[in-house]
This record gives sequence, structure tokens and C-alpha cells, in this order.
Amino acid sequence: MTRVIQISKVEETRLWRALSDSSDGDAKAIAPNVVLLCEEAADRMKAMYIYAPQYTLHDDRHLLRVTELMACVLGSELKRLNTVELALLVLSAFFHDQGMVPLETEIASIDQNESFRLFKDNWLIEHPNYGETASQMVSAHVNEGRRKALASRLAELDSAMLTDYLRSTHGRRSDEFIRSSYYSDRRLEVQGSNLSSILGKLCLSHTLQTEDLTPANGFRYDEQVGRFTVNLPFLAAVLRLADILDFDRDRTPEVLLKNIHFTSDVSIREWEKHRSVEGWAISDTRIRFTINCSHPAYESAARMYMDWIDTELTACHALCQNQP
Repeated sequence: MTRVIQISKVEETRLWRALSDSSDGDAKAIAPNVVLLCEEAADRMKAMYIYAPQYTLHDDRHLLRVTELMACVLGSELKRLNTVELALLVLSAFFHDQGMVPLETEIASIDQNESFRLFKDNWLIEHPNYGETASQMVSAHVNEGRRKALASRLAELDSAMLTDYLRSTHGRRSDEFIRSSYYSDRRLEVQGSNLSSILGKLCLSHTLQTEDLTPANGFRYDEQVGRFTVNLPFLAAVLRLADILDFDRDRTPEVLLKNIHFTSDVSIREWEKHRSVEGWAISDTRIRFTINCSHPAYESAARMYMDWIDTELTACHALCQNQP
């Protein structure tokens, strides 16, 4: 596998082609619906930049790469997936981050949201510079030029707070969005069963601890959808690995890097660690990244990311080993 995944639409991914090429009648029926749903999801994700302008790209390129990376992770196991499992994986690649895009009504009333108020209280404790900046801004000893600069800084901190809130809750919010928006959408039906509930749960899974993906928590190995049996913990492992493995400079293009005003050192390190990747190889038996960093801080961030990948691989292996 080369460093660049040359895919421009979901129909070119190996998972969707496996679904479309299946002789199963239900696969033939849902395959075109999956395309339409993925296009809707990709279009909605374009608004994420408004709420997380300093995040690495979560646009259609990321969604397509996650879909194709799933095939890399699966290897020969891809052939063993049934119609519903294939459809769920493709859809989860496009819907798992929908919680990063709030509804306009949510933003308008967010200060009345109990969850956000609790998060804000804790965030302000962890970011004492917010209170210091606010105090300076109302001081009688601050001139107008300095006051404007402080107001701009507060606006940046407010934006960072909202982004952190969306990030920390986006798995649950993705689940809720899918269930509320698609519970009666016939495009998500297979043999009379709507997939929104199980798709929402699958998207939620990528923000949970791997050890929590158990039947006791609703992640069953034998979820039944019509005549199809779905192994939800296995699909969850594939999604979380493919998501974390989308780690290269294609997510941080030069043209965007030069036009983003970074206010967070963390954001800069996130972008630069992705930009340090010069090549990679991913299959069901091997994962390797070649990285060339321009600064020790970026190398440290990249190594921490590699450690995270190793941790997830170990956890997902244990999850699959424990299946009946």
C-alpha cells in the first residue's frame, strides 16, 4: 500500500465494491442507498471547520480513507463479512464523527445545557488563563487597544472550549444524531429492520474504552438483523483502528497549514506530526510508518501517537481473542 490513497468517491472503496458485487439481493438493494447516505454525511461534515478550525481534516477525504483503511485492516477477513456488516462499516466511516457538528438550535441554547455547564466549570478550572484574561479586560487600567486584544483572546478561548466539548462528547452525540435523524429512513432498512440504532451504537464505540465493548454494554457478538448475524464488537475494533491509522500529511495539506491562524500549541503539534509522515504500509499483518520530523517536539508527538496505535492494537487483539 502506497502512502496516498487515490479514492475520490465511496463507490471506489473495496468495502463498497464488495457490497455492490455481492449476489445477495439485500446487498444489491442497500448498496445505492449507502452511497446516498455517505454523500449526505460527507456534506454535513463540511461544517465541522466552523466549530473546530484548528483540527486536522475531517472532510470527505478522511471519511474515504477510513473506509479504505478498514479493508487494509480486515485483509482476507473482508470476504467473511455479510451484507449488513459491510454496510455498517462503510456507513460508520462516514457517520462516526457527526457529533462534531452541532445543530444550530443546540448552539443557540448551549448555555442552558446541563452537560455543557458542567464541562465548562471543569474546563475553566483547567484553564485559569481564561479567568485572568477576563479580569484584565474589565480592569480600569487597561487601554482600549489592549482591551480589544484581550477580547479577541477570550473569543479564541471560548471557541477552544466549545471544540473541546464537542470532541469529548462527539461519540454520544453521533449516536443520538443518527438515531433521531434516520430512525424511520427506509434507505437504512434491511429485511424490514432499520439500522440506525446499531449504526449509532457502532459510531459511539470508537470513543469508548475497548474493554467496554461487551455484550453487557449492548455490544453483542450475535446481533440479529433479519437473517443476518452482526458481530458488533468486531466491527467496532475495525472502525477504531481504521480511524486512528489515518495518519499522514494528506490530512494536513500545505495550503491549509499556511492559512490557519493557530492559537494552540497542541493544534500545531497535531498538524505537524501528521505532516512528518513520508510513507506508510498497512495490511492485516503489518503496520509501518516512515516519519521525518523537523523539530523534537513533533517527533515526540509522533512517537506518542505510535504508542497510542500500539495500545489500540493490543486492546483490539484482546477483544477479538475473547470472542466466542
